[in-house]
Amino acid sequence: MNLHGLRLFYEVAKQKSVTQAAKKLAISQPAVTAQIKKFQEEENVMLLIPDGRGIQLTSIGQEVYQEAQKLFAIEKTIENRIQAFTLDEQSLIKLSGNYVTINYLVPQWLAEFKNQYKAAVIQVDMLNTADAVGKLVSNQVDFAFIGEEGEKYAEFVELRKIGIDEFYFVVAPEHKYANKTISLVELAKESFIGREAGSYTRTELASLFEEAGVDEPIPTLHYNGVHEAVTAAALGYGIHFCSGLVVAKQIKNGELARIYTEEPTKKRALYLCTRKKDKLNGMEQLFLDFLIEKLPND
Repeated sequence: MNLHGLRLFYEVAKQKSVTQAAKKLAISQPAVTAQIKKFQEEENVMLLIPDGRGIQLTSIGQEVYQEAQKLFAIEKTIENRIQAFTLDEQSLIKLSGNYVTINYLVPQWLAEFKNQYKAAVIQVDMLNTADAVGKLVSNQVDFAFIGEEGEKYAEFVELRKIGIDEFYFVVAPEHKYANKTISLVELAKESFIGREAGSYTRTELASLFEEAGVDEPIPTLHYNGVHEAVTAAALGYGIHFCSGLVVAKQIKNGELARIYTEEPTKKRALYLCTRKKDKLNGMEQLFLDFLIEKLPND
């Protein structure tokens, strides 16, 4: 069966007018009339007859119209499902990253990107650096945001520096050393709020004191989470060593204060990671181009 002819017949029957159907289909009226005539001849059936300025369906024409209505409704459903699937696949961006990047760098970029590209669907996983890179390499995510400890994976991924995170010693604003500069020797005599064994922050703190030849302070209070440890510092429980990005807002608002040291503190590079020589879909490439514009020049 000539489905094109059936579609023209269906539209004419629906509009009850050859003229209106031709306008809807953006085809000339003579072309519509000729195609329907050809369709009826091919099927050896009369489906419609002229009725003044309109048309009238024959009994078989009415039956064919009803069945065609069902057919083209199914076609529309299939088109919608394919379009929805394609849109989901092409607009979905999957990313992962560590606590600092996902909470303090990425959100602003995502908000700006979504404002420009409304169709983007973004899925975010917060993981440690090793797991974030693992998901990237295994094609479970498209982008990973990590700290410099991820540099060892440079063989497998492409690294783009997105910023530097400086570590701060922070305390409650009323602490005696708030906003002052002292030595690590003096600092080590104070009460410290520590992080769990194995955390990157704890490792960097130990390294800082070791490089200065000073005994590392023994924390009198331990927390397994960044937020909890920072809150304890703001409440006056002691000194906490943490990411500057994490506490920047609280310092600005006067909820926390820094202690500066005579010795240089630690800094950590932060990176955007992508798979090497990977072909991105349209939305992923738009996101990468958007991020590259945000990257520092150095």
